Amino acid sequence: MRILTDVSAHGFGHAMQTGCVMAALAARLPSLHVKLRTVLPTHRAREFMAFDDLGAAPLDPAPVMSAPDIVDVAATAEQFRAFPERFARAVAESRSEIDRFRPDLVFANIAAPGLVAAREKGVPAVALCSLNWADILRAVVPAGTVDDAALSLLDDAYGGADAFLMPAPSMEMSPWANRVPIGPIGRIGAPMPDAVRRSLGFRDDRPLGLVSWGGWTGSVAAGFLAALPDEIAWITDPGPVLAAGITYVDLLASCAIVIAKPGYGTFVEAAANRVRLVHTDRPGWPETPVLAAWAARNGAAREIHKETATREAAKAIADLMAETPPPPPTLTGADEAAALICERVLPAGVAAG
Repeated sequence: MRILTDVSAHGFGHAMQTGCVMAALAARLPSLHVKLRTVLPTHRAREFMAFDDLGAAPLDPAPVMSAPDIVDVAATAEQFRAFPERFARAVAESRSEIDRFRPDLVFANIAAPGLVAAREKGVPAVALCSLNWADILRAVVPAGTVDDAALSLLDDAYGGADAFLMPAPSMEMSPWANRVPIGPIGRIGAPMPDAVRRSLGFRDDRPLGLVSWGGWTGSVAAGFLAALPDEIAWITDPGPVLAAGITYVDLLASCAIVIAKPGYGTFVEAAANRVRLVHTDRPGWPETPVLAAWAARNGAAREIHKETATREAAKAIADLMAETPPPPPTLTGADEAAALICERVLPAGVAAG
């Protein structure tokens, strides 16, 4: 069983979701052979998933960010200049990759060219993500920034796959007939707070708190960090912890609380590991209301506002630390995705062996 797997590098949630699904497929298909196409560094990709080969990443333009929650409209417009021509070349490159690798399935989270190439070559194709670039672009940049031809190409790619799997909590998406909602996807960590403290040289037993801005830690205002309550030992740089061989999800599970911008991986895995969550708002980003509502229902979470975050954070942290997080949600999405792929997408002979 051979899968050509395309993973966006616009945040680690894409790799996390994909890695969980590949692991669930490997449990069903012991002979699974995965070729990964991504611009993520190899060591980062291996933190999330096992794979056998690496290939050149397909075209995967997304909104360009100038900060964790600010879209650079001009740079995004430039990124989508002459998109139809570039997309046609990317589809041709993916057709060549399919000819070389001969996959039984093309899986995308959520680069589009491979989905179109698979359809043209008669290869089953599945998209999986809690968002999609077509609907994100419609929401976050002014009309006309990305022309209708580009958006139509993305719609055709996503809507033409054999299935578009939407793990909870997913944003509202265009009404493609192939949409399939599934349960949440995430990982359960092994709490090891003492090992985390040793890796950082912490010499007391204060609860641990993590500040996780999705790779943008340097952009967090110094005044905000300085105002955080010192009853908690705050971790703003996970580097020494990861260097000690502790995985990110184990670090998260070792913390009492995490402060984060909205993002699928942190929100789901905080709830799943019963870690309290303080998160900023992200006006205009269409995932945010769905993520925030899900986190409030399934975990211990509070939203603070960017403009008043320094003032609001202390109270939100104190309120959450006085609460016991609820029982965790059940992470059914990866197994549901694997079952659907094996039972409804792949030909019977391939899925059996």
